[in-house]
Order: sequence, then structure tokens, then C-alpha cells
Amino acid sequence: MGDSVNVGDVLIKGIMEGKYTEPRKVHSLGSVEAEVIYGKTKEINFKEEIYKETGKKEIKYEVNYKNNKIKLYKNNSKFNDYKTESNCKKIKISKNFYLPISITKITNIELIKNTQNHSLDEAINIATKELSEELEKEIPNLENIVDKKIETIQGKNSVIVTLKYIIREEIGENKKN
Repeated sequence: MGDSVNVGDVLIKGIMEGKYTEPRKVHSLGSVEAEVIYGKTKEINFKEEIYKETGKKEIKYEVNYKNNKIKLYKNNSKFNDYKTESNCKKIKISKNFYLPISITKITNIELIKNTQNHSLDEAINIATKELSEELEKEIPNLENIVDKKIETIQGKNSVIVTLKYIIREEIGENKKN
């Protein structure tokens, strides 16, 4: 108990040494359980900028001929902050015959920027929730969780949160020499 091991360390070996005899090979079989630590770290700013869609959209079109784009609109978006979605459709003449021309529909969706301030506790809770979701996807045996540790380092504008899950697992691997 209390020892740490690295990948590849031999834990059970089939060699018996006697007081009056030379070392000799014997059959060895065993299982090794250990507490394995899975961990992740995340930094959360106390001041966070969040972009939300307003519902306003503008639609523009482009014609693409080989490598040339012909814009069917005059100027860029009228929105200050926006995200762009584009959908390109090739022009089809028959079932399997396409012209070298395509039409791209460009949709600009307006975004509004909100600033959200978090307290220290809120930032820690946000990071812990996100880290838990990430770790639980990676851990093979969630039912074998022994302990959960949260470590925090508070900075001027953010907090760094480290979440560690301690899992009891069988780590032994049978090998023949």
C-alpha cells in the first residue's frame, strides 16, 4: 500500500529465491488493483464575453464559376458581430451531369455580445461541471470512483481549476517470458 508504479513495472514475478538454493522459476499468477488518478485542468475568466443570436438574418448569393466568385451583393454585412453560414449547390443538367457553375447562399446571422461576470464560486462550479463531463467520457469504470479532488489557483482575472478522479482499477497484465 502507498507505493506508486509506472507503466511497464513488473509487479508479480515467477522467481523464487531460497536461503540455501539458487533462484528458480515458478508459476506466478496474481491480480493487481491500484488507485489510478485521472485529471484535467481548466481556466475560467471572471469576466466572460458571450455571443447570442438576435434572430436577424441577411441572405446574400454568390455564383462560382471554376475558381472565380461573382458576388451578387454590393457590400459586406450590415451587422457588427455576426456568424456566417454558407450552402453551396451545384447546377445539375441531368442525373449525373453538373455544370462547372455553383450558387452559394450566404446567411449572416447577427450576434449580440453580452458580458457576464462570475464570482469565484461560480467560476469554480462552471469549471468543475465542464471538467466532470470531459473526464466521465474518458474513465472506463465510473462505478469504481474512490475519491474526487478539486484544486484551485486563484489569479487576478481568472481561476484555474484542476479536477482529479481517483479510480480503483485492476492494472495487472499477464505476460509470458
